[in-house]
Amino acid sequence: MTKDEKVQKITKYLDKKGIHYDIYDDVAEPGYDRGPMLCSDWNKVSKKFISFVEKNINTDWDDEWTYCSDCYEAIRVVGNCYGWEPSYVTVNCDLICRECAKECVEDIIEEYLNDSNRALPSWFSYLEEEGFVCYSPDEYCKVFETGFHSGQNADPKKIAKDIEKELPNHDYIFIIRDIGQFDINWSVMLRNN
Repeated sequence: MTKDEKVQKITKYLDKKGIHYDIYDDVAEPGYDRGPMLCSDWNKVSKKFISFVEKNINTDWDDEWTYCSDCYEAIRVVGNCYGWEPSYVTVNCDLICRECAKECVEDIIEEYLNDSNRALPSWFSYLEEEGFVCYSPDEYCKVFETGFHSGQNADPKKIAKDIEKELPNHDYIFIIRDIGQFDINWSVMLRNN
């Protein structure tokens, strides 16, 4: 039996049992095998069946995944570890995977521009190509910390107000640098408008 035939057998069984599932042709999430992904509420099937499914196709829980609005490949929307970071950006309420983001950089920048409530993920590496430089009163790129521990109290809203006051001819975008269990490191990128 080919892999496609096995996947058809699996989905036919789920249909017969009336179990909701989402199937994606491919996975856009880093760290996962390329190929089809089947997501469902696996509490509703036997351990024997789920064991068979896991041997034949990428599987996960249906409430942790959705699809990229451009390529329709599977993307994870719920973190699975402390340092997890979305591998998508939101543009006009659509979720765009990392690969598709390369094709709409200007739209993404427009969506996140001058908004202290949003930050681009660390993998979004196109800002310098679009004329942005790191905001810093020193010669290096300042990394701010917000978190649980003492001293991790940088506030994006205050930084945004400072930029708007001190550098009124500049646009800004916040970008994540690192995510920990109890903190987040971020920077601000500026562009003369």
